[in-house]
Amino acid sequence: MERDAERRTFVRKSLINTVSTKPDA
Repeated sequence: MERDAERRTFVRKSLINTVSTKPDA
């Protein structure tokens, strides 16, 4: 369960990072 939450947080961070990288976000 802890790993699942950690994985979700990582995916969320990656998603936010990708959106932040896009200038037209």
